[in-house]
Order: sequence, then structure tokens, then C-alpha cells
Amino acid sequence: MRRVLLLLVTSFALHASTFTYSSCTAGTTTETPCLGNPLLTTGLSGPNYFVSAFAHASDTPAGNISALAETTGSYVLPCLGCPPPPPLLAASAQALVNDTYLTNGPVRPGFIQLSVSITAEHVIFADDRISDGPYQYDTCPPGSSTGSEGCSGSALLPFELGIPFEMSVAAPVEPSGVLIMPGDHGEGGIAFVTLTFSLFESDGTTAVGFYPAPEPSTYGLLLCALAVCVLRRTTLSSRKKTFRPFMPTLPTASNWTRRPHIDEAQQQRHPATLTANSCRETRIRY
Repeated sequence: MRRVLLLLVTSFALHASTFTYSSCTAGTTTETPCLGNPLLTTGLSGPNYFVSAFAHASDTPAGNISALAETTGSYVLPCLGCPPPPPLLAASAQALVNDTYLTNGPVRPGFIQLSVSITAEHVIFADDRISDGPYQYDTCPPGSSTGSEGCSGSALLPFELGIPFEMSVAAPVEPSGVLIMPGDHGEGGIAFVTLTFSLFESDGTTAVGFYPAPEPSTYGLLLCALAVCVLRRTTLSSRKKTFRPFMPTLPTASNWTRRPHIDEAQQQRHPATLTANSCRETRIRY
């Protein structure tokens, strides 16, 4: 029973998740999330400035993962009679995907077909990571084409089947507006990562099905909490000791031998006949 409950707790801990964040600032005005679109044509704007940010993350059960984060900010060149100098501009965006997948069958060797494309312009990094037991892969697979602003390629790589594996994609764009001061033309950045994968048996041709680990629903969380409570109660019950109260042994007819009583008259007539046994019997009586 305890093994079944532990299996339930473990299964509900596995799930998929996506995260996006965007923010844009013009002076004292900040929008979080920023109302930007994929083309960065909407955002915060004024008579002589514009700033925008956008983030998007997606995943599908078929093994298609993508994360996009981009920002931009620019000023209109100053002109005679224009409004007061524009404010300082800032923008940032992040897109993250962290998925856990499962495959059927026993633990066995196999292969994964990976196709990765990474674009990183004016950003610190954009990355992907695959974690599968003894195998760890990140960025673009071996043999991919690389450049100053990213890489792309595909490869068939060893993989462990029959165990949970994780897929993570990160596309962050650090605040790009810190250096956009009035008089500058503009600045921005983009991080875009796409990852597609499929699994095969050890022959390299037989496809292997996979599916996302279930997300914890309300009923699942309640069942998980109930399982933890039952496990705790079972553990405490196994450690409980039996209490046995102390009961002194009282004399009974079977272990008590009454000796003859020596009355006072006999004591006066024969004082020397008192024995040790009669003394002990007399002390016990009193």
C-alpha cells in the first residue's frame, strides 16, 4: 500500500510548464506585461519615442517547443519646437519552457532525433537543454551551423527510453533600455529558440511514442495530500509502543503459609521457646 501511495505522489510531481514575462518603461510609466505584439508595432509611445516588448512560449504533445522574447526602443530625432526631451526607455522579456515527458516500456537504449534553431541578437544567451538519465544535451547538436548570432542543425543522438526526460528552453532578453538615452537612435534585442524532437528504438528506424507527464489537477493534489497523510499515520502507528501498567504481585493462599500464633500467656510461661520463624510471623502480622 505504501509503495502505491509513493508512486502516486511521484507521478503528480511531474508536469509541464511555460513562463513568459515582458515589461516596458518610458520615464515613470511602466507596463507589465508590455502590450507588445510579435512585430513590435505596439507598446508605449509618445510624440518622440517608442518602446515595446513581447514574449511567447509554446509546447505541443508532438514534441514541438518554441520560446520567443524580443524588445525594442527608439527615439525620434529632435527637432525645432518639439515637446520636452523624451524620457528614458527600458524593456525586458523572458520566455521559458520546462517540460517532462514519458515513454512506455522498460528502460532500454534508443535514439532521439533533434532539430534546434537558436537566434540571439544583442542578448546574453539563448539556450535549450535535454536531460535524460545518462545523457545531457544543450544548445545546437553536433555538426550544426553556427554564427555570431546563433546556430541551427539536427542530429540523431543516443537516448535512454523508458524513463522520464526533461526538455528546457530559455529565451531571455535582459533590460535593453538602460542605455537608451535621449539623443540615441534606438536599441533592442531578440532571443528565439525552436526545438523539435522524435524518439526511436535502438535500430534507429522504429518510432517510439511519448507523451507529456500529466499536470497536477485539483483532485490530483488532494489525492497527493491524502497519500502523504496516510503515509505519515502509518509510520507513526508502526513506531507506537504498547503500554502495560505495573501490577504488583500480591500474596495468595498458594504462596502464603500461616504459622501458629503464640499468645501472650504462652510467651509468659515459655519465653525461650520463641523462634526466629515465630518472630518473623509476628512482625508480618503487625
